[in-house]
Amino acid sequence: MALGKPVVATDYSGSRDFVDDASGFPVPFRAVSLDRAVGPYDAGTRWAEPDEHQAAAAMRHVVEDLPEARLRAEVGQRRIASRYGLEAAGRRVRERLERLTARLAARP
Repeated sequence: MALGKPVVATDYSGSRDFVDDASGFPVPFRAVSLDRAVGPYDAGTRWAEPDEHQAAAAMRHVVEDLPEARLRAEVGQRRIASRYGLEAAGRRVRERLERLTARLAARP
């Protein structure tokens, strides 16, 4: 997203913080429990299994409607910059340090 590319992502967990219908192409999922270990995930871990047909449809949509894909990509790029870019991260660090400093100054 930061590079201004269209994003197709499972509509689950952390990606929901930045991917929605305005900024990308969220893919519906089905909640499942893994029946076996997959990489670092143990059997029994809750998993979001993306709808493969919807994911493929979203990818086709990106290719078939480039103007809309570019628009969503631009929205996503601006969102990432405003929420997670260097200025936003620096602002959060500064605010946190100011709160900690104020807390320390208020101690007897």
